[in-house]
Amino acid sequence: MATTLADDLRPLHHPKTWVGKYVWSQDHKVIAVQYGLTAIGIGLVALVLSVLMRLQLGFRARCHR
Repeated sequence: MATTLADDLRPLHHPKTWVGKYVWSQDHKVIAVQYGLTAIGIGLVALVLSVLMRLQLGFRARCHR
C-alpha cells in the first residue's frame, strides 16, 4: 500500500475538545487548576451561606412576628 505525503503529514490523533482537554484530563497541571478553581468555588458558596445565616440571626425579630 503506497502512502502519499499528505497521509504522512496528517495528525495521528484527533484534536481534543474543551471537555476532553480540561474535564477528563490526566495532566497534573490541569488537575491542579481544577482543584484550585473547585476550592475557590466552594469557598465562595460557603461565604454566601455564612452571610445569609448572619443576616437571619441579626434580623430574626422581623422574620418571626
